[in-house]
Amino acid sequence: MCSCELHYCRRKSDVRYLMPVLVQSSLLPHLQGFLLVVICLGSYFGSSENRPFPDITDEKFINDCVRIHNDNRSSVNPPASNMLYMTWDEGLAITAKAWARHCVFEHNIYLRDVRRVHPVFSSVGENIWAGAPPSTFSVMKAMRLWVNEDQYYKYESNVCQQGKMCGHYTQVVWATSYKVGCAVQICPNGIDKTTFSGQIGAIFVCNYATAGNMNGLLPYQTGTACSACEGTNNQCQAKLCRDLKRDQLKSYSWTPDWDPVRATRDPSLATEDPNLTTCGSSCIAILALRAISTRSMRLPHLQGFLLVVICLGSYFGSSENSPFPDITDEKFINDCVRIHNDNRSSVNPPASNMLYMTWDEGLAITARAWARHCVFEHNIYLRDVRRVHPVFSSVGENIWAGAPPSTFSVMKAMRLWVNEDQYYKYESNVCQQGKMCGHYTQ
Repeated sequence: MCSCELHYCRRKSDVRYLMPVLVQSSLLPHLQGFLLVVICLGSYFGSSENRPFPDITDEKFINDCVRIHNDNRSSVNPPASNMLYMTWDEGLAITAKAWARHCVFEHNIYLRDVRRVHPVFSSVGENIWAGAPPSTFSVMKAMRLWVNEDQYYKYESNVCQQGKMCGHYTQVVWATSYKVGCAVQICPNGIDKTTFSGQIGAIFVCNYATAGNMNGLLPYQTGTACSACEGTNNQCQAKLCRDLKRDQLKSYSWTPDWDPVRATRDPSLATEDPNLTTCGSSCIAILALRAISTRSMRLPHLQGFLLVVICLGSYFGSSENSPFPDITDEKFINDCVRIHNDNRSSVNPPASNMLYMTWDEGLAITARAWARHCVFEHNIYLRDVRRVHPVFSSVGENIWAGAPPSTFSVMKAMRLWVNEDQYYKYESNVCQQGKMCGHYTQ
C-alpha cells in the first residue's frame, strides 16, 4: 500500500481514509487503478490556526529565525566586544523538529548525550516556547518572551532576579553560540506540562551550538563592538564578529534515533514537507491543495477545503509496482548482512582477519538518501565524510542498478559484485585489464 504521511490535519478525528475510490468518479475520470485519498478537513481553512506551519527548510522561516537572533545579539546592553554572528545549521533544526514532535514543554532529555542530538558539535543548547491556540505563534512573539528576560538579568553580577528566568535570554546572546536551528510544530492533542495541555497548541524549539549558559561564565565580554573577535578572518557586521568561512560550515543531514516519526511512523507527527511522503517505486505522489466542491464529491455534510494526497498505481498487484522494503525492514536487513557475511567467510584464499559485518542504521540512511537521486554514480559527498556519516572517518560504497524494478533482489545485485572475483588476483593485488573488481574487494 502507498503510505502518505501528512501533518496538515488539525485533529486526528479530521482524517478520513477512503479506499478504493471508483475511477468513474466525476472528479478523476481519466485515472486508472487504485486511489488512496487522504482528506484533511478544515471548516475555516483561512484561519491562521488551520494553516500549516513552516517547515525547517522554509526560507522565510529560516531568515526570520537568524535575523531576529542576530538583531538581539547586536543590541545587548552593555555592548559586546566578542559576539559572533549567528547562522543556520540544518542539523540543529532537525534536532529541534524531532524534539518539538514530542509535544512536551520541557528540555530535550537527550541533550546530555550530545552524539544523540548532533553529529558534529560537542555541546548543544536549547530554548523552548509553547502557546495555544497555534495562531499565537510567530518567531518574533516567541523570541520576544525569551529576550524580555533581560530585565531580570544583571550583567555586572551575572545574576538573575530571584524567582525569575533569564536562561532563554542569555542563550540567545551567548557570544560563542554561532549556529542555530529552529522548528515549530502544531500539537493537535495539546502540549504536555502546560496549563493548556487540553487544547490544540504550538511548540517552538531552537537549538544552539556551541551551547551557552555555562555555569559561572558571563554570556559575552563587554567593550567596543568586534574589538575582541578571535581569529583573523572576522568582519564586523552589525556589531557582530562575522567569519564567512565559519558561516559556510554545514552539518550532516541526519535523523535522531529518538524522533517520534522514525520510532512510530505516526502520520500525525510527520513533517509538513511533502517530499517525505513515502510511496512505492512506481507510485506517483500528487500533493494538491485546492478548493474542491464538496458537492462534486457527494459529501454535502463537509465544509471547507480539502487537502488531497493521491497515490496512484495502475497495476498495484504487479511486482514492479510493489513498494520495495524500507531500510527498517527486518528481512531486508537480515538478507543484506547475511549475504555479505556469507561471501566474506568464503573468500579464496581464506582470510585470517576478516571481521564479522553488522548493520549500521546511519550508513543505511546515507545509502537511502543517495539512492533517491536515481543516478548511477558514486555519492559525490563521500569525500566530505561528515556529510555522509556522523561517526565514521571513512565510508565506502557499492551501487547496482537495473530495470524493470522486478529484476532486483539483494542476492542478484550482490552476485554481480561478488562475481568480479574472477578478474581479481589476490597474489598480485591486480584486477584484469578492462574489468572491474572494486565491488568485490569492498
